[in-house]
Amino acid sequence: KAILEKFNDSVFVVPMRILDKEPDSKESFQARMALFFEETLEALIENHLLLSVSCKQQQKMETITNHQAQFVKYIKKAKEKEFVRNKLDVEMISGFLMDRLLNQVQYADMIKDFSGCDLFNDKEYRQQWCKSNMDLFFNGILN
Repeated sequence: KAILEKFNDSVFVVPMRILDKEPDSKESFQARMALFFEETLEALIENHLLLSVSCKQQQKMETITNHQAQFVKYIKKAKEKEFVRNKLDVEMISGFLMDRLLNQVQYADMIKDFSGCDLFNDKEYRQQWCKSNMDLFFNGILN
């Protein structure tokens, strides 16, 4: 239990700070979202062993709940300012993005075995992965 207590809000200090300021333009929203996504991935990588233990113990991860709450709040503010589509389900999309991050970190070894992509040691791969996910998030898959 003491080990799991180390997986707390301090893990996400940097990503959360990125969302402290409300977006003032669509461009700033996109830039902050991309940076938030990258920094959240870095925080999860740095704490991947704690994350793994926490998931295996099926602990309620209050720190991820707090992270998600601030993330949802930020997207809602962008929605109010019409930077994102009105029909967007904010909770669903924030969950989708967090799933992407958590799964990538949790299954990093399997992904490396399958594809050769090394999330933990290849910074270029991480940057490309984040960029591709943000492209999907902002632009979808349709032409």
